[in-house]
Amino acid sequence: MLRQKAKLKKCMTMEATILSFLEKNSIERGLVPAYCELNEQAELQHTVTYGELYKKVTAAAYTIAATLPPCGRVIIALPDGTDFITALLGTMWAGGVAVPYAPPDLHRGVTYLENLQKLIDSTEPALIIVSETFLNSAVRPARFLAGKGLKWLVPAWKNGTLKQMTTEPAMLQYTSGSTSEPKGAIVTHKALVNSLEMVKKAFEFDENTRFLTWLPMHHNMGLIGNILENIYLGSTCYLFPREEVLKNPLALAKALEKYQISCSGGPNFALNLLAEALINAPKDFKVDLSKWREAFCGSETIDPDLLRKFDALKERYQVDSSVLIPCYGLSEATLVVTVKQPKGSFSRLETINGHRIVSCGRPCVGVELKTINDELFVKSTALAEGYWHGERFPEWLETGDLAQIVGGELFIYGRKKEIIIIGGKNYYARDIESAIKERFAPAVAEIVALPISDVVLGTEQLGLLVAINTQEYPAQQASEIRQFVYNKFALNIGKMLVVERALLPTTPNGKIKRDGALKLLKNAAAPKFFTDKMSNFSQLSKKPTTEEIAAFCSLWIEQNGGEIVGEKGFTADLTSLGLDSLKLALLLGALEEWLDKSISAWIFGECQTIKALATKLFRQYDNLPDRNVVHAGDKKIDLAAAESYLAAMDKLSTEELRAQLNAGN
Repeated sequence: MLRQKAKLKKCMTMEATILSFLEKNSIERGLVPAYCELNEQAELQHTVTYGELYKKVTAAAYTIAATLPPCGRVIIALPDGTDFITALLGTMWAGGVAVPYAPPDLHRGVTYLENLQKLIDSTEPALIIVSETFLNSAVRPARFLAGKGLKWLVPAWKNGTLKQMTTEPAMLQYTSGSTSEPKGAIVTHKALVNSLEMVKKAFEFDENTRFLTWLPMHHNMGLIGNILENIYLGSTCYLFPREEVLKNPLALAKALEKYQISCSGGPNFALNLLAEALINAPKDFKVDLSKWREAFCGSETIDPDLLRKFDALKERYQVDSSVLIPCYGLSEATLVVTVKQPKGSFSRLETINGHRIVSCGRPCVGVELKTINDELFVKSTALAEGYWHGERFPEWLETGDLAQIVGGELFIYGRKKEIIIIGGKNYYARDIESAIKERFAPAVAEIVALPISDVVLGTEQLGLLVAINTQEYPAQQASEIRQFVYNKFALNIGKMLVVERALLPTTPNGKIKRDGALKLLKNAAAPKFFTDKMSNFSQLSKKPTTEEIAAFCSLWIEQNGGEIVGEKGFTADLTSLGLDSLKLALLLGALEEWLDKSISAWIFGECQTIKALATKLFRQYDNLPDRNVVHAGDKKIDLAAAESYLAAMDKLSTEELRAQLNAGN
């Protein structure tokens, strides 16, 4: 015990790092769960205590240090989970510079390697940590890495310990790239700890806080705001599958209730998905969300309508808009800059340039704000040093965001780069986007207004990427949008493309990638509108043929922003048809609903064409589990029948229930 106390005193008297808090928690809270991994049914799959995490991290550091030069960069390209966390902290412990990166997309392997190549060129890493699954995938990454002269590791740590060899910086945090190519912000250990302290004070967190996160671990909101903040506090964090939030938001609501979660949040679009799912849930769906106190909301513009939707949840789910905590941050400031305060209050709105804007809160401790010609500048004790291979940041960081500070609160209303100049006149993209969205809601979910070069006229024109909520989008509405824009702004639309909301190009944290939207708009041959042909594929009454499955897939791809499939498309790689990982998840959900079967996402790792996918689903159809059936041991349980039985039992009196149980019914 005396040795442990001396060790604790030593680790907390040296310059504090996130590793200091890990070591402290391993001594003081060794048996407390640090991370709990959940499956899509919100069932607990795996738990790691602080004592176990400390041992894993030191073993990882011992393994990594064997091949790592001082301050060597280490790219961590692992799926979200405890292996990612262990590798990140192990890199820091071994004296390396962690470079968190998106987990491998097994289907879009070639494209993934191309993007990885850009990161390798930028960081010149000494090591890359990847999963065994990725190494064994069809794209043969081992050959690619060997060709670059790179060493790689998989999370199979050797037994051993290593004295902490922490160096600066802690990590390179690449920006989201919503308006330009991503850049690596240099985050020091001091800036990281300062940022974690800011979050703790602003949200009034403590060791009893319960986090639930589904956010990407390689991005700062998920990594720093949840994963590392959890270690800083010595609290517990539940890890929920990211894809399930998109496919089934109600599963997230069940997890929030089941594990008494106090803090879980994300971008506006994700909280909006959850709110709409709860509002439209079946009458017999019940959850109590009264323990949910902090739903942080950031990374993209906060829609005032989200406040209304959360207020509509109060009577049925015991939660309202006071739980929403709008905040503003950026990678260059490590994470957070402003947070709504005090906790539990309702968000403030102001009208700026004719639009209702939700406050992003007040500056955190250690942060100062100022505006010059409405452009926001930030001064922070958590500011990164600068960009890797780029300039060092000045004392006041120019953010590029347009803002006003009213009553000490920050209101963001646009970006400098979102100003569109047509005919010598300035137009704010946000003004155009908000006007169209308000006029054509709910069919129109999102609008991206962009300048499009007219090579014939030698001038700029307005381009619109229109994201819709429904496949019942009438083609004639395009002409109505054109007329509306002309009447309101005296602008002609040079080019317009209609896609589903989920198909908008976004950053890992949900921001719309304006450069990606521009590329999509430029490459589109012509506006394409959805039809009601999918209604021809009604609920199946018998096993479909291979041709029917292929026809379903090709029509879904064509109607959801992909390439026209045609005859050659059946054997073309799905990536070449315009399907990224998000679109594949949506296609999987559509197939599950149509077939009424549960299908593993790993099928896309084996089947990379429509033909291969249709053939495999046809062959495995009889062995695929029904969506409405779960297994208990070697028995099948029909969920619909079970729910009906439980509902009937719930109506019985105590005496009647006892009689039923004694009778064995």
